[in-house]
Amino acid sequence: MVKVTRLARESPVSYLRFFLIVTLSLLNCHSLVFAADSAVVEGLRPKKFVLSIGVGSFRDPVWHPLRFARKDAEDIYEYFKGPNSKFDGGELLTDKTSPVSQLSITRAFERLEQDNRNDEDVVVVYVSTHGTVAYKGEGKVGRYIITSETDPKNMKATALDYDRLIEMFQGLKSRKKVLILAFCHSGVGKSILTPEMKRALAQLKSPYFEEPIQERSEGSIILTASGWREPALEDERLQNDVYTHFLIEGFAKDRNEDGAVSITEAHAYASQATFSYTNGRQRPSAIMELLGSDPVIVSGKVQKREKTASLFSLMDRFSKLSVAINGKDYGAIEKGLVVPEGDVRLTIRDPENQKVVTDRVVNFQAGREYSVAQYLLPRLPHSVMLGASVQQFINGDVARSYAPTAARGLNMRYTYQEAFALNDVSAEIIYYPELKEQFEVKKSDGVLAKFSQNRTMLGLRLEGARRFALPALTVSDRSVRTEVRSSFGFSNLTLFRDPEEKAFDAVQKYTSTGGLSSAVGIESTWAYHLLRVGAEIRVDAMRNFSSQGGAALVAPHVGFYVGSFW
Repeated sequence: MVKVTRLARESPVSYLRFFLIVTLSLLNCHSLVFAADSAVVEGLRPKKFVLSIGVGSFRDPVWHPLRFARKDAEDIYEYFKGPNSKFDGGELLTDKTSPVSQLSITRAFERLEQDNRNDEDVVVVYVSTHGTVAYKGEGKVGRYIITSETDPKNMKATALDYDRLIEMFQGLKSRKKVLILAFCHSGVGKSILTPEMKRALAQLKSPYFEEPIQERSEGSIILTASGWREPALEDERLQNDVYTHFLIEGFAKDRNEDGAVSITEAHAYASQATFSYTNGRQRPSAIMELLGSDPVIVSGKVQKREKTASLFSLMDRFSKLSVAINGKDYGAIEKGLVVPEGDVRLTIRDPENQKVVTDRVVNFQAGREYSVAQYLLPRLPHSVMLGASVQQFINGDVARSYAPTAARGLNMRYTYQEAFALNDVSAEIIYYPELKEQFEVKKSDGVLAKFSQNRTMLGLRLEGARRFALPALTVSDRSVRTEVRSSFGFSNLTLFRDPEEKAFDAVQKYTSTGGLSSAVGIESTWAYHLLRVGAEIRVDAMRNFSSQGGAALVAPHVGFYVGSFW
C-alpha cells in the first residue's frame, strides 16, 4: 500500500516523464523513417563513376617504360573527381605503389560493376598503357593490353585480352558509358610488337585486323587515341599522351553553348587538335558510336534546351562530308553540327566528287546526339513479306448466316518505306483457302435451320504506315532493329460461297464489300541477314452486305509475317 501511495503521489512527474519519452521516441522514429527514405532516394539517383587505369612500368624489358601513362590516368581521375564534374565514385589504378596485373584490372571492373546499379548511371573508363598483338591459339592473331607483369611468352595468362576488356565494359549496367583507350596496336608509339610477331605479320597477305565500321553497342562509346594502324604518341612538351592532353582540354569546349560538354563534343575537339599537333600521324577515332541517345555529359549542366539536336562523327573519314538540311547547306560535319528537331530532309555529299551519299527524311529529337554513320548505311526501301493470318466477323447476322468460322489466310505484302516523308506505302493480298462449315438461316416460320457450305475469300488492302523505333529491343548499330508499325488504309473483301443444300430461294454465291482498315504491330529487322519478321492486329470496318443490313461489318484480324528487303 505504501508503495502504491508513493507512486500515486509522484504520478504527475511520472506522466510528464512518460510523455517526454514517447514524444522523443516518435520524433526519433520519424527521423529514422526520413533518413531511410532519403537513403532509398539516394540509392535510386543516377550516379557517375570513373575508373582510370595507367601502366607505365613493366617487368619484362621487351615493353619499354611509358613516361606519362600513370600521369595520364591521374589527370583523368582528378578531372572527373574534381569540381567540374563531381563524380560520385571512382577508382584510380596505377603502378605507383604496386604492379597492375590482369587480375587487378578484372577486380577493379568487378567493383565498378557492383557500384553501377542504375542503367542511367554515367560510367567513364580510361586505360593508358602499351597495346600489342599476339597469337591467341589456332593460328589466330588477337589484340592484348599490356600489364605490369605481362610475359611476352605467356600473353594469355599475363596480358589482358582486348576482347575480355570489351566484354567487361559492355557488361556494365549503365547505358551511358564511355571507354577511352589511350594506346594502339600499330607497333610504334604506345605499342610494342615482339620480333616474332613482326615477322609473322610481315608474312600475312592482308592486314592482321581491319577497322570495324559498325562495331557499336547501345548506350556506349569506345574512343581510341589513334586509328587502328597509327601510333598513339606521348609528348615531352605536353607531359601527357597527346590525345589525353587534348581530350582533357576538350572537356571545357561547349560547342553548342548549352552549358554542358558531352563526350562527343570533347572527342571532336581532341581528334582535330591531335591530328593537327602530330601533323597527321595520329588520328583519334571511335570504335563504337552512340546512336540517337541522350548525351553523356562530362562537365557542366545543361542550362537551356534549344529545339535542336547534334549531328556528329567520331570517325575521321566521315568528318569531311558536307550536310544539307531541307536544302540549306550546314557545311562539313567536321566539328559536329547543330541541326533542327523534327522531320527533316537530310542530304549528305562527298565534297571531293559532290556525290550524294544520303538523301532521305529523318527525325531528330531535341537535345539528342546522332552519329552520321547510321545515315550512311545503304537504304533498302523495298520489302516483300509472306504470312499467315486469322480473320473472324463479329457481327451476329454475318457470323451466323455468311461466315461463321474463323478463316485462316495466306498473305503477301509489298512495302515501300518512306515513300512520303517518313510514311510507308503497302499493298497486300490475302487468300483464304476453301473451308467447309455450317451456317444458320432463319426460315419464314422463325425456326433456325442449319446448312453446309464451302467458302473461299480474297482480300486486298492498300495502306499508309508509320514506324516508331523501340530502343529497348534495338541493337544500336541497327543490325537488329525493332519497330512499332501503325497503319491505316482501305480494304476490300470478296466472298465466294457454295451451299451444299438449298438454304435460300436465290443463292448469292459472290459477295464483295469494302471499307477502312486500321492496324498496329511490331516488326524486327536483321539487317545483316536481310530478314524481317512481324506480327500485327488489324480491324477492318466494311459495308454490311448481309440481307439485314445495318451497322458496318467489323472483322478483327491477327497476322504473322516473315520476309526480306532490298
